[in-house]
Amino acid sequence: MSAPARTNPHTGRDCPPWCQTDHAEPHGESCAGGGNAGLRLPNTTIWARAMITPRGPRVTVNSLTWDGSRPAYLPVDPGHAEDLAVLIESLAEATPEQLRLLAAGIRRAAADLNGQET
Repeated sequence: MSAPARTNPHTGRDCPPWCQTDHAEPHGESCAGGGNAGLRLPNTTIWARAMITPRGPRVTVNSLTWDGSRPAYLPVDPGHAEDLAVLIESLAEATPEQLRLLAAGIRRAAADLNGQET
């Protein structure tokens, strides 16, 4: 006998079995699983998890910081999650300086596009 299905009151859909969200909480509109993978660094924890948001299913990568630096949240369509995983695996061989240069390049690319019409 299986447990009765929980329903997300914001979407009206049944929660998947991995959902750990208390939908009675003010920001409980998304079904969220526990962290599927985690990385603890000296001042940051980064983890990935499955979510069903009002905008649809997402694989999210989140960071939580303790040093006052900016945390991050990156929601990715499930179809792009493998690309993200491959990219992160390829970064394992990079030096910290190479990673900083890549981060700077990403910020420059966003600045180049900021205010541009599509």
